[in-house]
Amino acid sequence: MNILTLARANDPEITWLALECLLLCAERPSTVAELQELTGAPNGNINRAIRSLTVWWDAKAQQVVQPRLHLLQRRRRPKPNRGHRIHLTKAGAIFLHQAGCRTSATL
Repeated sequence: MNILTLARANDPEITWLALECLLLCAERPSTVAELQELTGAPNGNINRAIRSLTVWWDAKAQQVVQPRLHLLQRRRRPKPNRGHRIHLTKAGAIFLHQAGCRTSATL
Protein backbone atom coordinates (compact mmCIF):
# COMPACT_ATOMS: atom_id res chain seq x y z
CA MET A 1 0.00 0.00 0.00
CA ASN A 2 1.44 3.42 -0.80
CA ILE A 3 1.88 6.12 1.83
CA LEU A 4 -0.67 8.55 0.38
CA THR A 5 -3.43 5.91 0.21
CA LEU A 6 -2.71 4.80 3.77
CA ALA A 7 -2.62 8.39 5.05
CA ARG A 8 -5.86 9.38 3.31
CA ALA A 9 -7.62 6.25 4.61
CA ASN A 10 -6.69 7.15 8.20
CA ASP A 11 -6.91 10.95 8.03
CA PRO A 12 -8.56 12.54 4.98
CA GLU A 13 -7.37 16.02 6.01
CA ILE A 14 -3.63 15.24 6.03
CA THR A 15 -1.54 17.60 3.87
CA TRP A 16 1.37 17.00 1.53
CA LEU A 17 3.56 19.14 3.78
CA ALA A 18 2.68 17.01 6.82
CA LEU A 19 3.67 13.87 4.90
CA GLU A 20 6.90 15.52 3.75
CA CYS A 21 7.75 16.50 7.35
CA LEU A 22 6.94 12.95 8.48
CA LEU A 23 9.33 11.45 5.91
CA LEU A 24 12.09 13.95 6.74
CA CYS A 25 11.75 13.27 10.48
CA ALA A 26 11.83 9.52 9.75
CA GLU A 27 15.30 9.99 8.26
CA ARG A 28 16.50 11.85 11.36
CA PRO A 29 14.94 14.05 14.08
CA SER A 30 14.75 17.67 12.90
CA THR A 31 13.99 21.13 14.24
CA VAL A 32 11.37 23.39 12.67
CA ALA A 33 14.19 25.54 11.24
CA GLU A 34 15.75 22.48 9.60
CA LEU A 35 12.38 21.46 8.15
CA GLN A 36 11.91 24.99 6.82
CA GLU A 37 15.24 24.80 5.05
CA LEU A 38 14.56 21.33 3.62
CA THR A 39 11.00 21.99 2.43
CA GLY A 40 11.16 25.69 1.57
CA ALA A 41 7.89 26.24 3.46
CA PRO A 42 7.41 29.11 5.96
CA ASN A 43 7.55 28.55 9.72
CA GLY A 44 3.78 28.82 10.24
CA ASN A 45 3.01 26.21 7.60
CA ILE A 46 5.58 23.82 9.07
CA ASN A 47 4.14 24.25 12.57
CA ARG A 48 0.57 23.62 11.34
CA ALA A 49 1.70 20.53 9.43
CA ILE A 50 3.54 19.16 12.48
CA ARG A 51 0.63 19.98 14.78
CA SER A 52 -1.67 17.84 12.61
CA LEU A 53 0.48 14.81 13.52
CA THR A 54 1.36 15.58 17.17
CA VAL A 55 -0.47 15.87 20.47
CA TRP A 56 -0.81 19.52 21.49
CA TRP A 57 -2.42 21.71 24.16
CA ASP A 58 -5.39 23.86 23.09
CA ALA A 59 -5.31 26.81 25.50
CA LYS A 60 -8.77 28.08 24.47
CA ALA A 61 -10.52 24.77 25.11
CA GLN A 62 -8.18 23.94 28.05
CA GLN A 63 -7.61 20.41 26.80
CA VAL A 64 -5.10 18.19 25.06
CA VAL A 65 -5.84 17.62 21.38
CA GLN A 66 -5.06 14.14 20.06
CA PRO A 67 -4.67 13.90 16.26
CA ARG A 68 -6.15 11.01 14.26
CA LEU A 69 -2.61 9.93 13.39
CA HIS A 70 -0.10 10.53 16.20
CA LEU A 71 3.01 10.01 14.09
CA LEU A 72 5.35 12.75 15.33
CA GLN A 73 6.41 14.00 18.75
CA ARG A 74 8.01 17.27 19.83
CA ARG A 75 10.82 16.91 22.34
CA ARG A 76 12.71 19.73 23.99
CA ARG A 77 16.28 20.08 22.84
CA PRO A 78 18.88 19.66 25.58
CA LYS A 79 20.27 22.82 27.17
CA PRO A 80 21.78 25.23 26.19
CA ASN A 81 19.78 24.80 22.96
CA ARG A 82 16.25 26.14 22.78
CA GLY A 83 13.19 24.92 20.96
CA HIS A 84 12.09 21.44 19.99
CA ARG A 85 13.31 18.58 17.89
CA ILE A 86 10.62 16.63 16.04
CA HIS A 87 10.88 12.83 16.37
CA LEU A 88 9.05 9.90 14.82
CA THR A 89 6.79 8.04 17.27
CA LYS A 90 6.47 4.26 17.48
CA ALA A 91 3.11 4.61 15.72
CA GLY A 92 4.88 6.64 13.02
CA ALA A 93 7.43 3.87 12.49
CA ILE A 94 4.65 1.27 12.22
CA PHE A 95 2.71 3.52 9.81
CA LEU A 96 5.74 3.93 7.52
CA HIS A 97 6.44 0.19 7.71
CA GLN A 98 2.86 -0.57 6.63
CA ALA A 99 3.18 1.95 3.79
CA GLY A 100 6.33 0.18 2.60
CA CYS A 101 8.66 3.10 3.38
CA ARG A 102 10.64 1.28 6.10
CA THR A 103 11.94 -2.25 6.27
CA SER A 104 11.31 -2.55 10.00
CA ALA A 105 8.80 -1.00 12.39
CA THR A 106 11.41 -0.39 15.08
CA LEU A 107 12.70 3.07 15.88
